[in-house]
Amino acid sequence: MSTLNLRNGSKTQRDGLRGERIALWYLRFHGYRLLERNYRIGHKEIDLIVRKGNTVAFVEVKARRSFDGIRPMASVDYRKRKNIIAASRYYIAASRLSRVVFRYDIIEVNLKSLQVTHIINAYYAGI
Repeated sequence: MSTLNLRNGSKTQRDGLRGERIALWYLRFHGYRLLERNYRIGHKEIDLIVRKGNTVAFVEVKARRSFDGIRPMASVDYRKRKNIIAASRYYIAASRLSRVVFRYDIIEVNLKSLQVTHIINAYYAGI
């Protein structure tokens, strides 16, 4: 398994990693605990899996240098949601967590202004 740091990889990959770090800081600041980062099943990946109380959130992070009128969450299309939901089902089965509620969130990070927008329950598993 190779790891990507900010010195290698494309500009898009570096922006994505920076966005994930900012999103994780934001979530921790708001009382969430990290369970998994870049959880992967085959080609399906969940950026962050976090927990706060009895809620586990599967978080997709979208980072952009500017929003140019189009919200980053718009890039989380049907196929991407389907892949996240499929990966989350593996995680749920493997984690054996009980008495928790699961949800799907999106975090938008503006890398220029460092503004973070957390969309809770951005979509549902019954897509």
